[in-house]
Parts: sequence; C-alpha cells; structure tokens
Amino acid sequence: MAQGRTALLFSGQGQLDPQFTDQLGSAPSAAHILEDVHAAWVREGEDPSLLSLNDRVAAVGTGDDSSPAVMTAAQVRLLLTRVLTFDLLKYQGTRADALIGHSLGEITALCAAGALSVGDATRAVILRTRALFAHHRDGHGLLAVSTGEERARMLLQLAGSEQTALACLNSPQDVVLSGPDAELAEVARIAGQWDIASIRLNTPFAFHHPANDAAASVLRETLKGLTAKPVGTPVYSPITKAWIGAGEDLADLLATHLVCPVRFADAVRHVHDRGVSRFVECGSGDVLVKIVSRTVPGAEVLACAVDPVGSG
Repeated sequence: MAQGRTALLFSGQGQLDPQFTDQLGSAPSAAHILEDVHAAWVREGEDPSLLSLNDRVAAVGTGDDSSPAVMTAAQVRLLLTRVLTFDLLKYQGTRADALIGHSLGEITALCAAGALSVGDATRAVILRTRALFAHHRDGHGLLAVSTGEERARMLLQLAGSEQTALACLNSPQDVVLSGPDAELAEVARIAGQWDIASIRLNTPFAFHHPANDAAASVLRETLKGLTAKPVGTPVYSPITKAWIGAGEDLADLLATHLVCPVRFADAVRHVHDRGVSRFVECGSGDVLVKIVSRTVPGAEVLACAVDPVGSG
C-alpha cells in the first residue's frame, strides 16, 4: 500500500442514532439494499413486524430487547445502517483502500467489499445470533478493562480465573474479557484495587470464547458452502490476522469468530505499517477511531459524517 491511504472501520455493536439513520435513505442503492435485507429476513422465517424498514431506514423492535428475535433484529439493523453508510460515503467520494470489521462488523466489511451479498450477509447475522442463543452458557458475559494484554493476563492469574479468556485486544490500553460472571466480578474487584477501570458490557453472550464451540459448529454447518466473492476493496481480518481473498471459506471464518479473540490493535498496526494513515468509522459512533488513536498516535481519525444526497 502507498502512503496516505484510508481504512474504513465497522463496529459490531452500538446504538442507532435516529438523526444519523434518517440520512441513509438517500444512499444511491438504499432501495435495493433495504429490499434485499427484508427479503432475507422473511426468507429465514423471522417476524416481519420486528424489522419495519422504509425509505427513512426506520426500524422498530418491540418486546424484550434481550429476546432472540428482538436482538437478531437489532444486529441486522446495525448491518443495514453500516452498509448504507458505506454506500453513501462511496457515492460522496470517499475512497477506501482497506476495510476492517470488529467482531460482527466483519460481516459488514465483507458485504461492503462485495465478498458477501446483502442477502447472504443478513442471513449470516441471523444464523450467528440463533446459534449463540441456542448454545450459549447462562451466567457468562463480557468485561471491558482499561489495560493492556500483559496486565490483563496478570489480573486473570491473580483472580484465579480458570475459564475467562481474552476476547478483544483493542488497543494497548483496552481489552475485553469473556467468561463466567463470578470470575469477571473477581477480576473487576482486583482491577479496582490497582486503579484499573473496568465495566461490564450489556450482552447476554460471552463472545469470542472457546466455550462457544458448539455454536461455532452449528454456524459452520448452516453456512456451509458460503465463500467469498472477489472484493472491490481489500478486507483485513482482526480474527485471522490476514487479508480475506476470493474463494475463502466464510462459513469457517465466521464460525471461528465465536471462539477466537479479536486482535483489533494488531489489525490497525498492520494496515498502518502498510500506508494507511487515515481511519474513518463507518457508522454513527466513534468508539473504534478512539481505539485507533490509542494504538497508532498521530494517525488521522474521523467519525463518519454523511450528508443526504441532494442536500447541497
């Protein structure tokens, strides 16, 4: 890669900002993208009322937001808004030289790059969430800790953690741990004694944990035969620490997501060392670009800003 290139980043979690999503209906391919998402949703037997989409990209879920159906709808809406954001940014002249997705965001990156169709990406999100709900362990979750990998491993050792794993290595000062509630509570207690901040994340799953092997096996089987198409923009995986090429087994890659850590900091360093100096978060938040700033100080970082087509 030449110097001065741009990477777009896709998060796997986050809240939808209504003011932001209202702009996305003006994306050039919005109608086709919305239609493909809805068709895949219905084809998989999901409740159409939980994914009410229109030209303003409105989507309303009802009921318990931790229920399988409502959570699946929320995950699909995140996919949808980020794909639409990419489409609108591209139309407005943003050129991406690399794409990086964090956790679930890798499905979005693959879709934006053209390795996955919108319909296949939607189906992958649905089946991923189903597999996790069907095979997850109760009493497990995630803990974000403001420290690096080495000290995080020391905390695990001091806490006597036997089942907790490093789920995300986001920056030299940010890790996420995945494991049983009791072990996470003990890690948080010891971290507090060292003045290391920590916070439990609001999720029913212990993502990126070896104990998700049953869910991974199911997802691998249900996505069997899904392979990457030639990409328009290169995608670098923080899971495999490699570029994703045409013909790659995406069923295996996406199953691996459930049991292996996200090494986001390594991915950022990799593309930065190869000429990427500008990182743009493709969505309404700025969590990933803040992480980039802590990983490669001095890199240009931008939270996404899009304007409706025709707004001048």
